[in-house]
Amino acid sequence: MSLESGVLQQHVDVFVNSFFLNGTRNHIRKATRSDPWISVGIMEKVNSEAFYSSKLFGNTNIVGGSAYSLGHGLIHGYLKDSVESQIESAVANLNALPAEEIIFYHDESLRGLDKARGMGLELRFTPITLLEWLIRKIKDNPQQIHPVDADVAVQLPCSWQAGDKKNSRIEDLFGLIGVRRVERKFDFDSRLCCGSRGYFGLLTGDTLNDSDRSEVQGRKNVEDAKRAGARYLVTTCPYCYAALASATKEAGMVPIQIEGLASLALYNEPLPDGLAFL
Repeated sequence: MSLESGVLQQHVDVFVNSFFLNGTRNHIRKATRSDPWISVGIMEKVNSEAFYSSKLFGNTNIVGGSAYSLGHGLIHGYLKDSVESQIESAVANLNALPAEEIIFYHDESLRGLDKARGMGLELRFTPITLLEWLIRKIKDNPQQIHPVDADVAVQLPCSWQAGDKKNSRIEDLFGLIGVRRVERKFDFDSRLCCGSRGYFGLLTGDTLNDSDRSEVQGRKNVEDAKRAGARYLVTTCPYCYAALASATKEAGMVPIQIEGLASLALYNEPLPDGLAFL
């Protein structure tokens, strides 16, 4: 049974305000002024120490929390009234950082920046996607590369359909680190939502049956990747990772965020399990 639109919006407002905005702790972790700046946005519930202690992210300046959240929820369409004031405040805080470039960990931030430009806000920094930064880092250190030599399935996120260049950058990165992308049924324009709890119900309008249906959706993705012969199931969104990691392990594959593959290639260091989320 689907919820009436008004009830659904109340559910969404509580979900967004309690977790995505008010429930996040603002933080800045500084390395040096000249090191790259990375915004994890609302991804405050990351394993921060894993970020800081890893070789990949060790020499970076990391900012996160609601003060730097660029209206996460634009892709799924559930941020309404508060989005412009949230984006205006976040852009002001990001502009105040001593950063010429800022790497954005999550695609939702890029949608927020598109919205900011449409609002006429000035960006005093150049936005860089995580994939752009990973490719740059690999190209700058070719002598360090340890080819991963693995067949992988990619779980494309909802943001892939928002018109960015994510897919071509995934292919570029894979070519640099010796990864082969398997052909799977649920890919490209036939991709399935990962089924992440809390999101899938928003997409279907049926939050009451969200958990059961989310599990079915996730299993479809994992079984598809398994049939395709993948060793790794690669996610580029931390919510996709959280939704699929457990079932992926049960299926005998390795769930990994795409930065984890880059870390394997550069440092032979798999990033800690659950680095990205939860």
